[in-house]
Amino acid sequence: MFAPLYPLFEKNTKIYEIVGFDVETYSSRNIFYLGGLQTNKEFIYFYKRNDMIKHIMESKEYNNKIIVATNLGFDFSALFFNTPYWSKFKIIYSGSKLLSAIYHDEEKEIKITFYDTSNYMPLSVFQMGEILNLPKLNKPKCLGKIPKNNKEKQELLIYNKRDCEISKQFLELLQTTVISLGGKLKMTIASCGMDVYRRRYHRFILKHETEILKDEKYYEFVYGAYFGGRTEIFSRGTIKNAKVYDINSLYPFVMLLLFPFPPSIREILNPNDNINFSLKFKGLSKVNITTPKYMKYPYLPKKHKVGGSKKLLFPLGTWTGTYTHFELNRAIELGYKINKVYKTYIYKKSFYPYKEYVKDLYNLRMIYKKQNSNMELGIKLLLNSLYGKFGQRNVTDTIFIDIDEMNEKEYDSFIKTKSRKISMNSNKKGIETIESECSSSFVFPIFPVYVTAYARDVLYNYIVENDATYCDTDSITTFNRLKESKELGGMKEEYNVVMGIYIKPKMYMVETGEKTVVKIKGVPIRSRENFFKILRGETLFYDKFTKIKESIRRDILPNTIIETPKFMKLEDTKRVWKGDFNFNVLEESDPIVINEWFNSIKTKHL
Repeated sequence: MFAPLYPLFEKNTKIYEIVGFDVETYSSRNIFYLGGLQTNKEFIYFYKRNDMIKHIMESKEYNNKIIVATNLGFDFSALFFNTPYWSKFKIIYSGSKLLSAIYHDEEKEIKITFYDTSNYMPLSVFQMGEILNLPKLNKPKCLGKIPKNNKEKQELLIYNKRDCEISKQFLELLQTTVISLGGKLKMTIASCGMDVYRRRYHRFILKHETEILKDEKYYEFVYGAYFGGRTEIFSRGTIKNAKVYDINSLYPFVMLLLFPFPPSIREILNPNDNINFSLKFKGLSKVNITTPKYMKYPYLPKKHKVGGSKKLLFPLGTWTGTYTHFELNRAIELGYKINKVYKTYIYKKSFYPYKEYVKDLYNLRMIYKKQNSNMELGIKLLLNSLYGKFGQRNVTDTIFIDIDEMNEKEYDSFIKTKSRKISMNSNKKGIETIESECSSSFVFPIFPVYVTAYARDVLYNYIVENDATYCDTDSITTFNRLKESKELGGMKEEYNVVMGIYIKPKMYMVETGEKTVVKIKGVPIRSRENFFKILRGETLFYDKFTKIKESIRRDILPNTIIETPKFMKLEDTKRVWKGDFNFNVLEESDPIVINEWFNSIKTKHL
């Protein structure tokens, strides 16, 4: 069972010293050439990798400090791979992204922590430098190579120093922001938001539904109703004289609404007979549901396998799914029919868990914005990241394995242990992945389930009222002119679409008259040139740095540059289209139709 969520009380908030960290490499294998560390006192640099490792690991200079890099996976592996310390770190990943690396020697009382600036916001060093008014320097001619002379060597050193300074100052800015709100710096922005929330806004002990129901599997049921944002294309091809509008702080806006109060949960017996009563309360029901015969913009989401992969659809038809009562009530208003109810939980009480948090932080953000203060960014990040932390489902620990560095006891344990997810290469190095369900006290998935349901509903209203041609989580493209507002939840114009070519979700190009906006999901270089290559059916080629896990599996050095081909299909499989894509024609689409009772799906794509 989950422990109750308690308020946090700590009078003295810890302030970490931040150390900027950056590594320069050479050749297509990205071999260590130079490493820098920017401390509060000085900039320290090393041309020998072992000297830098010894300086960090064998002194107490960096004990209980945070060493931060931008793109930590690159710098960390360039420094430590194939060294005795490689397998001594506890590693935390998010997908293929290295979030942190922590070395902890309890006997020597040493703890060395590496973080990544992108744990807080996915910004490049250049973008962070602009925010800090500390511009990133132009790339030296010898970047990625060994300098030819002292002048090039000095240019590379100065370049490295500036990158260290930017990473350091960016994380210091975020730490200052969090501390000003009464919290302390954590590994991710979502963790920082949770810390602030529990110290300043969460004032009582909150019991979990699993404790009330005596059912540890309840949260598995809740996650069945957790869907992401809506991203769909309704009209594809060339669009002219349209507008793109964004919803102001959509997620903070819906966080102001009422939410289920977890300890008030009850399971409803005979749910099929009592659905009308149940829908008067906040809650969740697993239902079989049928949509109206036709809607251009269906309302309820459904995760469904299309073209070999699961996608979030908004279909027509009949299927079984789990939804919030907020969504079901709205769906019924729109003509949906509930055929059968399999399970229902209601919450007899509601409350406003986020109201003060959102109001305080949003008002503070507006103040900082007027002052043109860099602190505004940190507040924005904290506003948008908190809700998702309540829905954290899994925890993955990663252990680097180096058999040559094991002692006899460690090796014996390694050989005898079975049923482990271990990937080894021919050089006796490998990775072990340990996955477990998150059991932290802050896990209340009903909160993000309701946040995302509320947010999709707000977006839906804008889509329908303005006959949107495209939508993406908190924005729409439309030919209508909307009334703008600076208030939470209001619409603001993002840019004009003088001419745009929309292909499918997350793939379009727009000429605004002032700039070119290119979106190509899965392609690192989003350029006009690459966009038209995709239109012509060409395969893209780009250089890619191999990540740590991939490198170990392939038995190559991490950060090795490999040429990667990428072929992008033009067909959208989330809606039904009459013909193949033709950018010269503006084509309308229809929703996919699902009928799970007959185990079939009506779409030309299958």
